[in-house]
Amino acid sequence: MLVYRSPDNHFIHQLLATKRYYSQVSENLGARINQITTANIKDFEFFFPKDKDERDKISRFLDLIDQRIAIQNKVIEKYESLIKALRRHIFSTIESEKEVTIADVLSYEQPTKYIVSDTEYSDNNGLTPVLTANKAFILGYTEEVDGVYDKGPCIILDDFTLDSKIVDFPFKVKSSAIKILSAKEAVSLRYIFEYLKFLNLNTEEHKRHYIAEIEPMTMELPDEATIRSISNLFERADLRREGLERDLHLLEKQKDYLLRALFI
Repeated sequence: MLVYRSPDNHFIHQLLATKRYYSQVSENLGARINQITTANIKDFEFFFPKDKDERDKISRFLDLIDQRIAIQNKVIEKYESLIKALRRHIFSTIESEKEVTIADVLSYEQPTKYIVSDTEYSDNNGLTPVLTANKAFILGYTEEVDGVYDKGPCIILDDFTLDSKIVDFPFKVKSSAIKILSAKEAVSLRYIFEYLKFLNLNTEEHKRHYIAEIEPMTMELPDEATIRSISNLFERADLRREGLERDLHLLEKQKDYLLRALFI
């Protein structure tokens, strides 16, 4: 572990947080930021404002942004917990009109023709996103125009981990483990997706699960008006969550901009 002590430790930490310095360390010293050693950091040039009061003000200001980012992360965590509680309440107390299996309401498609060929992704969000069903969701963007899934809203489900996401835009995928699920007839895809989330599907077994284990599962369907109301509720909740995540992304971009402006 590298321990570097200085009266300006906090300022140095903020300085090293800039992408410019990350890249300088990588290009000039041949090391990633988490591989900086005593041997190479002594050769690294730091540019400080002359006045220590100014350095302290910069550090305190950046601390405030870090605190705001931390608060936003907590807000998102609390909101996601609220959504989980709402699912538990709704789907454990629902008045069923009929019982169906997952296979009755969802069709699945293998992802083979939608798998991206080139995994050197772009960060240009005007291109086609490459998706995964886990937390990362968007791995990057591709210029490939063939084999894009554009059949409308669907659920992508990782057949090994059982992670899932609902998607309403054209995309490609990276993994053959993804199942692409679409709603049959007039059944609400959002309702089915939220029910699957309510089931809290997870596994430690590295095998495919969907056809043998998920499709035979039963679920309760209330009347159509209730299904519509529940679907609309969760769609609005999802839009709110996306808004909170956009705010977080903007805060992170703001910090990155300020770091570059201050230290470059």
